[in-house]
Amino acid sequence: FLLSVIIWAVVRSVMRIIFLPASREIAPIRFSAWESVSQLILFLIAVYIGINPPAILTTLIQESISMLAL
Repeated sequence: FLLSVIIWAVVRSVMRIIFLPASREIAPIRFSAWESVSQLILFLIAVYIGINPPAILTTLIQESISMLAL
């Protein structure tokens, strides 16, 4: 029963957003490019580690796989 109530509430909210006209005009959001720098740095670190993984990381992965094979 609780799941049905949750689904009903979500569908009701989504349908309002989709089908009711906007009550006011939304101003465009301005943001600084510096806000994205941390995300870009973390993404580049993840790509670098994916392409050139450190030896300790590959050793750790191999050890954990060997433990799973038992």
